[in-house]
Amino acid sequence: MKKIGLFLFAVLMVAAWVAPSFAAEASFSGHYRVRAFAVDGMKSSGALEDPTYDERWSFVDHRLRLNIDLKQGDVMGRMQINSGNYVWGESQDLSDDEWHREMFIKFPFGPATVKVGRAWAGHPFKGIMFMDVKDALVVKYPLSPDAKLVAVLVDLDDTSDKSAVGYRLILNYRPAGSMLGGAVGWYYNVVNNSQTSGTYIEDRPMWLAGTLDYTNGPVKASLTGAYKFGDKDVTTTSTTSYDYGAYAIDARASYDFGAAGGPPLSLEAIIGYGTGDDDANDNDLEEFTAPAPSYTNTAIFLDWGDAAEGGAQLRHSARTQANGLGNLTWAALRGTYKATDRVAVKGLVATYYLTEETVNGGTSYKDDHLGEEINLALVYNITQGLDLTLSGGWFFPDEDGWTTTTATTKASDDTVSEYMAKIFWSF
Repeated sequence: MKKIGLFLFAVLMVAAWVAPSFAAEASFSGHYRVRAFAVDGMKSSGALEDPTYDERWSFVDHRLRLNIDLKQGDVMGRMQINSGNYVWGESQDLSDDEWHREMFIKFPFGPATVKVGRAWAGHPFKGIMFMDVKDALVVKYPLSPDAKLVAVLVDLDDTSDKSAVGYRLILNYRPAGSMLGGAVGWYYNVVNNSQTSGTYIEDRPMWLAGTLDYTNGPVKASLTGAYKFGDKDVTTTSTTSYDYGAYAIDARASYDFGAAGGPPLSLEAIIGYGTGDDDANDNDLEEFTAPAPSYTNTAIFLDWGDAAEGGAQLRHSARTQANGLGNLTWAALRGTYKATDRVAVKGLVATYYLTEETVNGGTSYKDDHLGEEINLALVYNITQGLDLTLSGGWFFPDEDGWTTTTATTKASDDTVSEYMAKIFWSF
């Protein structure tokens, strides 16, 4: 029935476009992407290769996203068809969610703007509190020309035995003509999950998040942080209560030499810190996790979701969210050199550490140092809207940082490498 309903929805949208009586305007946008990868030194599951075995794999995938937007007066509706990511040579799953990655309506309600349906939703907190694609009700209310309040009621899970809902309240403040701007947000997730194993979970985490941005000519800087608190009850034959207490910080500063009259070069320094759990056996949950993070900055170790730079993601067992900032301390320098109007060269160097070496169950790793990463990319604009990217990423693991104190054999210290060729057409 879902597919029939979606088909009828698509037919109505097209009919609204071709039938003058509807008086609706239609527009189309989206992208098509083809990527080819070759990865060496890690398993396709995201783990380092075995010390005595050379793991290599490669694939080509592609994706088409088509936005069908209808606008009639102040009312706007969208259906996004998402076909991918399909790996060449493998079967393609045409499941329901491939055909309605986004499907929402947006309209004015007094001074506010209301959006209801399924939509891609990000937040102004540098990826720490990213929300992903969710079914939600979003209300944006302008408090002043410089301030906007955003309220969100989001469905977190549609599993039949789970009640999961999230609440968001975000204040954006961007004074006109000021070098400073920022946002403050409050998040509250309520999850009640009755499982067949006889375990009942009530999870009530909350977050306070904030970011402060500074821009002055070629100089940009930002400081973003989030604090997680709240509690969690787990009941089997008795109830055990846990308390959340964790935080994450992202600090960055950049300088655009081209904007200052120098060479067409920009540099950005990044420092990220997320707390870990120093005692996995107590009732304090101190590793930072976010509702749905997408903290993407590199091509191998921090790489996930739509903003991903590559096709591999190296995962560490001491980190609950591989695509988050929890239990991680890292620093990076990123640069972009605009060689010509059509050619850009990008690069990054980074180093990584576990904030806490303890993992679930109380086991520790031999060292907190995880390794270093180097990324290089050449981006060539073939024509308007069409780019070709050739890139390479190399991660140099510290074997002690990937080996537990109870292990008899150390992890591999072989370099993890990834090479990518990507064609991206945006229309």
